[in-house]
Amino acid sequence: MTQVVRLKQALATTGVLLGLVIGVVAIRQAASAVLRSSQGADPAAAFHDTLTTAVDVEATVSWLPDRNRASREMEPTTRREITEAYAAAWSALDRAGQGDAAAPLTTSLSGGALEQAEALLAQPTRSATEHLAHKLQLTFYSDDGSVVAIDVPTMSVVRTWSTDTGPLTMASAEHMRLVMVLEDGNWRVRMIERMN
Repeated sequence: MTQVVRLKQALATTGVLLGLVIGVVAIRQAASAVLRSSQGADPAAAFHDTLTTAVDVEATVSWLPDRNRASREMEPTTRREITEAYAAAWSALDRAGQGDAAAPLTTSLSGGALEQAEALLAQPTRSATEHLAHKLQLTFYSDDGSVVAIDVPTMSVVRTWSTDTGPLTMASAEHMRLVMVLEDGNWRVRMIERMN
């Protein structure tokens, strides 16, 4: 009889503890959802054009078959990291083109590419970019996995410039080549070259 009572007490205690754990998890999930949904817009953003985010750019990126792949194959994780870094770099460049001095240029760019981006900030003309398609092709991947060369034979964008007579919008298909380097654990665009 004593064993049955102890078993019932143990089951009751386990049930109460399980209920508490489930309750805490549910409250935490609900609080997280409320916090995510209650984030308002930045009031200062009302005075700026809508910025293209890295997520917008990344959704337009696709990879063509690798070229000159007689040696090392790129790992899927590395390709994903490079895609994200590539998208973040274009997002930062877009923000710089709009005159946003807070654009995270040093996070995504270095060397000559960073110098080009900083020159954008100094220009009086401002532009906004809508990304339609980026088709990337790996042309070089170093044996130590720290340098890649990427050809972008198709980069379809729509650019809008602010002018004295009003906005000027133009769609273009551009051909770019770039070099990305793994620095401090982050992929950064080191060189950007327009081919057309």
